[in-house]
Amino acid sequence: MDPVILLHGVEAERRARERVFQLVVGSFEVGAGELVALVGPSGSGKSTLLDILGLLLPPSQHDVFMIGGQEILFKGLRLKDAAKYRRSIGFVLQHGALLPFLSVSENITLAAALARRPVRREDLERLAEELGLSGILRAKPSQISGGQRQRVALARALVHKPRIVLADEPTGSVDAQQALEIGSLLKETTQTHDLGTVLVTHDLDLAKHLGARIYRVYPEILQHGVIRSTIRTE
Repeated sequence: MDPVILLHGVEAERRARERVFQLVVGSFEVGAGELVALVGPSGSGKSTLLDILGLLLPPSQHDVFMIGGQEILFKGLRLKDAAKYRRSIGFVLQHGALLPFLSVSENITLAAALARRPVRREDLERLAEELGLSGILRAKPSQISGGQRQRVALARALVHKPRIVLADEPTGSVDAQQALEIGSLLKETTQTHDLGTVLVTHDLDLAKHLGARIYRVYPEILQHGVIRSTIRTE
């Protein structure tokens, strides 16, 4: 299984007022067709790692940093180069983050349109059928259920055919049954499209039920207001 994400010796730091937050990743790997779950309590650094993987936050240091088979050298990395690498990444945001004044179809194709990558109608319809959205493409987000909104968010992440999907708590705003359905769909989609998927969640039981490979976040409070989180595999 070829890795689509490979990190070694990655560290990052964020500062907020008098607090310093440090994230330490000894090793992190995701293969094509593999669902990996990143599990930890709120505020422990899960979303920070997604920001790093999505090239939204540069690490303070790294030994190896590969995304989509490409080694990323952050020193001198230009915005247009980062944008090029992000084309291989799909993002599923927490709560779906759909625009209420756009239809389901328009929400799915929005990111691709902004990036000037037009989506063929047949590709949209095929993806909508796969994710159970065919009958609601003209609906507004307020007219569909929470579970359907998360499916729309997943479709938006997949429509430009990425190699990697980063999903930030996609089951956090739905009930247990819907969470299981969304998680199962995410795993099935990962395997069908041969993706490397990182699922951020606080629900360890869900991650185990899905058969995901699990990385845990271990936060500790150090002196002088420093919080350090270490990510390790199970």
